[in-house]
Amino acid sequence: MENLNTTSMFVLELLQHFNRLSEGNLSFKHPFSFQTISGIKSIGTLSELIQAPTQSIRQTQSFSDESVAAICWEVFIGNSKVQGVTALVRYPQGSEVRIMLNSFPATRLWRDEVYQLSSHYMNMADWTLPANTDTSTPEYDPSETLDPKLPPGIELADDVIFEAPIVSKGLQGIKTVTTAIGHASAVYGPRDYEHKTMSGACLLSLWNVSVSGLRIEAANLIQFNTEKKVAKMTVSFQPWPAIKLFHDRMRVRTQYFLSSDYFE
Repeated sequence: MENLNTTSMFVLELLQHFNRLSEGNLSFKHPFSFQTISGIKSIGTLSELIQAPTQSIRQTQSFSDESVAAICWEVFIGNSKVQGVTALVRYPQGSEVRIMLNSFPATRLWRDEVYQLSSHYMNMADWTLPANTDTSTPEYDPSETLDPKLPPGIELADDVIFEAPIVSKGLQGIKTVTTAIGHASAVYGPRDYEHKTMSGACLLSLWNVSVSGLRIEAANLIQFNTEKKVAKMTVSFQPWPAIKLFHDRMRVRTQYFLSSDYFE
């Protein structure tokens, strides 16, 4: 896929490139809200409002096969860099577009600005957790056995870097990375894998999990080294309210080995 310029977080460009602009059964998962958007006019408007507060968006990687087309990107919100993935998932019955974000701490200001811009176009109640959601943050039990539940055949390099969706800087080294992923797996349970696609030495996998019954959709960008071990993983999530709940629970569990600056 060629390098694309965008004003819509690559949403409209992906739809145009793959001739989906006129598709009747088309939906858009908003990164900051639980609301699913339909209709190309609304999708175009809202995706452009998501990009409006940003600076210097740059495409970093692209993927395409029969089921998924995706663009990985990085963008600045003020002085903070945020990475993410815009994915077009193609089903027999229609197509779905998702925007997933990495580095939760850097998205707070972005979310607030998009909230203000979108107030005339969306159901703003969907920007918060549903009523009666369990928002408790249980204390971590040190006797708990942690299992990162890495997919079969995935081997981490000794100096692997993990850019988790809830922290502001990467974690490094097998022990730290597997411990963090083990805590994440304990919070959200098993992963439901949807799609995997390769581009050169990079693998993009789309999967979903749940926290307090709320679905979180993920994009995991894995970069392999020359020994075919994982050199770097960057995970992006959506939607924002569920990410915040996951963040709050993970911060309690990881405070014994991650300092507060990871969350700022």
